[in-house]
Amino acid sequence: MKTAIIIPCYNEEKRLNPEIVISYYDKDRSVNFILVDDGSLDGTSAKLETIAEGRDQRIKVLGLKENVGKAEAVRQGVLTALATWDCDYIGYFDADFSTPLTEIPALLATGKEFILGSRVNLLGRCVRRRWYRHYLGRAFATAVDLLFRFGIYDTQCGAKLVARSLAQEIFARPCHSRWLFDIELIARAQKINSNRKLHEFMTEVPLQQWLDSGNSRIRATDLLRVPFELIKIKILS
Repeated sequence: MKTAIIIPCYNEEKRLNPEIVISYYDKDRSVNFILVDDGSLDGTSAKLETIAEGRDQRIKVLGLKENVGKAEAVRQGVLTALATWDCDYIGYFDADFSTPLTEIPALLATGKEFILGSRVNLLGRCVRRRWYRHYLGRAFATAVDLLFRFGIYDTQCGAKLVARSLAQEIFARPCHSRWLFDIELIARAQKINSNRKLHEFMTEVPLQQWLDSGNSRIRATDLLRVPFELIKIKILS
């Protein structure tokens, strides 16, 4: 099963570990990568080119001239992957690899059309989050559930996979939210599949491992915008 993984990067020169991508590239030949440089101001672009050097059949670098935000960077990566390879699934992972790439097979094994990694610290699993991020996350998830009624435990985990046909539809137009776009994509998928229950085409997979990098890009002012962003998504998606 062919899969393309989008890695959005903005000023990731110090945080991005090339060996993580290269080692998985060597290990799993069914996975291709689009490395998106979202208008970085540091040495990210050169680092991404180093990763892709000599591997350009399965690793592509997409350089955006200006910073457009994670939502659009992911979307541009998805559109590039769709145009470049005949992949069964398109997904995206965060550049800090809090979710290891080794989780990909377990996610794909579900066979659903929209697959979400979920940070649930079950017995025998290694999910490490700072306590305040955990409780802020639960408060946010409660707000999302009250407004959208998805019944999803973790909408914001930075590891998702979408079947090609559905990806073509939900990424066809830009998202209205730059950083709550995961919720918007879920809402779009739900609307497209309005004749089906959410669990029939979508699933959450508890991750075996997730480690908090401690380098969140979310600012205090972003938290104040959450209610307005959620309402905007509810109205426009």
